[in-house]
Amino acid sequence: MKTTLLVVLAASLFAPSAFGQIAERELADRTALARQLSDEFLSRTARIKATLKLTPEQAKSWSDFEVILVDIGRTRAERVIALRVSRRKRPVDAVEQIRTESDFTQERASEQRKLADAAEPLLAKLNDQQQRRFSEQLFAISRALGSD
Repeated sequence: MKTTLLVVLAASLFAPSAFGQIAERELADRTALARQLSDEFLSRTARIKATLKLTPEQAKSWSDFEVILVDIGRTRAERVIALRVSRRKRPVDAVEQIRTESDFTQERASEQRKLADAAEPLLAKLNDQQQRRFSEQLFAISRALGSD
């Protein structure tokens, strides 16, 4: 009986430490995932710019587009993490899940609108070949936004 009590007491002393370590690891995992998702958008942005071979005049319009892309990448990373965290917290409630997906759909639609609004002035300054390449990349980004 004494041994059992000692084991239970020892376990209770170490349990908060174990839970703290798990929480720290989950936070580190979330941070790493956010960084990875943001980095993917940053590298995609750099690839698009390199592919377009912008003139100095076109580069002026690029910066507005780039700011929007970076912001979308950051927001997307936050959204993916929030969704994963909410799914781990509790059992799935169908109504709540539908509402959450609706919110995410609205956010993605807003991002796509911002993307289109930022791309339009740049697209107008590109030559035909650049427009084709840029349009292909825009469609790819738009599809990626829909795949959270």
